[in-house]
Amino acid sequence: MASASPQAPAEGLPWPLSLLPAPLGLLRLDPTGGALLLLGLAALLGWRWLWRCRALGIPPGPKPWPVVGNFGFVLLPPFLRGRSWVHRQAREAGMDPSSMGAHVLLAELARVYGNIYSFYIGQHLVVVLNDFHSVREALVQQAEVFSDRPRVPLISLVTKEKGVVFARYGPIWRQQRKFSHSTLRHFGLGKLSLEPKVIKEFRYVKEEMLKHGQDPFNPFPIINNAISNIICSLCFGQRFEYTNNEFKKMLHFMSRGLEICLNTQLQLVNICSWLYYLPFGPFKELRQIEKDITAFLRKIIKDHRQSLDVENPQDFIDMYLLHVEEEKKNNSNSSFNDDYLLYLIGDLFIAGTDTTTNSLLWCLLYMSLNPGIQEKVHEEIERVIGADRAPSLTDKAQMPFTEATIMEVQRLAMVVPLSIPHMTSEKTVLQGYTIPKDTVIVPNLWLVHRDPAIWEKPDDFYPERFLDDQGQLIKKETFIPFGIGKRVCMGEQLAKMELFLMFVAAATGHTVVLVDQTEDILTKSKKGIEESLRKVAKKKFAENPKAGEEFVEKTLSSVSISTDAASVVHSTDLVVEAIVENLKVKNELFKRLDKFAAEHTVFASNTSSLQITNIANATTRQDRFAGLHFFNPVPLMKLVEVIKTPMTSQKTFESLIDFSKTLGKHPVSCKDTPGFIVNRLLVPYLMEAVRLYERGDASKEDIDVAMKLGAGYPMGPFELLDYVGLDTTKFIMDGWHELDAQNPLFQPSASMNKLVAEKKLGKKTGEGFYKYK
Repeated sequence: MASASPQAPAEGLPWPLSLLPAPLGLLRLDPTGGALLLLGLAALLGWRWLWRCRALGIPPGPKPWPVVGNFGFVLLPPFLRGRSWVHRQAREAGMDPSSMGAHVLLAELARVYGNIYSFYIGQHLVVVLNDFHSVREALVQQAEVFSDRPRVPLISLVTKEKGVVFARYGPIWRQQRKFSHSTLRHFGLGKLSLEPKVIKEFRYVKEEMLKHGQDPFNPFPIINNAISNIICSLCFGQRFEYTNNEFKKMLHFMSRGLEICLNTQLQLVNICSWLYYLPFGPFKELRQIEKDITAFLRKIIKDHRQSLDVENPQDFIDMYLLHVEEEKKNNSNSSFNDDYLLYLIGDLFIAGTDTTTNSLLWCLLYMSLNPGIQEKVHEEIERVIGADRAPSLTDKAQMPFTEATIMEVQRLAMVVPLSIPHMTSEKTVLQGYTIPKDTVIVPNLWLVHRDPAIWEKPDDFYPERFLDDQGQLIKKETFIPFGIGKRVCMGEQLAKMELFLMFVAAATGHTVVLVDQTEDILTKSKKGIEESLRKVAKKKFAENPKAGEEFVEKTLSSVSISTDAASVVHSTDLVVEAIVENLKVKNELFKRLDKFAAEHTVFASNTSSLQITNIANATTRQDRFAGLHFFNPVPLMKLVEVIKTPMTSQKTFESLIDFSKTLGKHPVSCKDTPGFIVNRLLVPYLMEAVRLYERGDASKEDIDVAMKLGAGYPMGPFELLDYVGLDTTKFIMDGWHELDAQNPLFQPSASMNKLVAEKKLGKKTGEGFYKYK
């Protein structure tokens, strides 16, 4: 039976698929199916176009998938993802793909496709540069072509393409970077003027670390706070206490925001930008973080504008606000405004905080893993700086091994293994390959610094590779941890300064030399120190005796002995005297040492009764003289009294406060008054107990028991007198009585005088108020 001929639709109406000639008419698709068909055809044509590009001279690489390119595997479920080309390549190299960083994965692909290869993300061509020569040719020799940034939707949404890190390359970027760099240099970037702020901040780091004692802790937040505070001093003109809630929140938001941006889910925004506005999950959290950081910075900018002194700008924000006003007068279309300032500050924090923090932590880790290298660094620090002087940038030239060690850590750790992607602004040729316009360029700095063609045994930690035969530093052009070209890290000089000063400060320890008249006395003294240390170790390391033994050995290894005081003080930063409580003897000693000590050397007395001013008068360095009163037993007692005379300089006083903290002590300050704080209150209490006993009001045993049980004191007054030494207490009281004979608190004791005359001085002689075996 003959079929009827199809009737044409009325004019203006769509043709039904049933009217299409075979074979398309057999498909009989509904509108949704038709759309999918067209999408599939577009994907197929796109894939064929991408593959034909291989014939146009672009670098080799793996075959792309339709639509999604080479990284469609991230959209697959885990059981299929393991069969992707990426995971297959990793397994063939004997590596676990789930634990590989992107830089390692890209390095493995270089073994297959060469140092320059390409792949596709969607329809975007990406070229990876894996050796120094291609990186230099692209970023230096063809800098004008390779200095743009790719238009990545997620980054564009977060940064608004402002600032200097992610902004497009062009006149506006050049203006903002030039201003930022010159302003930071004005406030000390790479100069000695910034050095005190770095050193001061590290003192807070040490103080925070010492609070943990021997307990394990994570140093990252402490060091991160310090590095961030240095940025704050440049940008905001102030530092924040580590406990400041606003400061802690800002650092958390920046860290968390960066973490979210690297989340796999957020990468979907680069495919469908509208996903950024989803009202749930990491999308919502990231937008909230952006609002919170913006609000924090806007408030600071507002405060700066209100307090701005046009004649005396204090920080980066002040200088920027002044420039904004200047630009308003001369250029109505200026890019300088509050919005741009927000993102400049964000760039400085993100680029200058985590990277430097992680570099410093890697330095500490490599030192712990390489004790031989650590010892060489310590020797150089001791020779050039000494134990207690703060490091300076002027020391770098004399410390090539330390500098080489830091560089080797940077080379191996490579905290930014993949440079922030660049993009070509026009079609060009790179080492014979065609690089189209708008190609994304990824320099693999991790592989550049592990290239066996440049670095011998690249996986070994070997600082000497940066030294010549005379032990002097070699500057290698292939060493580029901060990148190269027009987009080189703007904070390079700040990072180098922070790394050197903080690494050296962290590695600086205290070498102690005991000085006395004879070897026998010194041997006995060192044995006494060892016994005290073992008591401390037994208490502190009760559950880990081996660690306690290491603590004792390490401490004793830093203590040496000498009978030649003159030669010792010649190279000493701090001299602490602890001899007999006799002003004449102390004056004679300090007068002699003053002739041999270096100009910067600080003198301190451990006296508990004499006035520091009277001791310091024997020297020519009253401004570098103070009291440093420790308490027995020194390893256990946390307190140190730092005594400042009218002549003691603030620098000397602060250095002794800092020194005490590095020992794990709690320093308190006091003026040069008799007895200072503790003894001025303690000795009259002890003497009143003796008078109570002398009057027959109570026995010494009952007085001791009463004060221990009633007042909670660990020792009774008579036990304490015997422990300290009756001659010591008598000497203190006699000195005070001579100064103020009418004061009833300073009156001598007949019973104590009698015991001292009989050489019954307490525990050290076997008898005092009590008898001891």
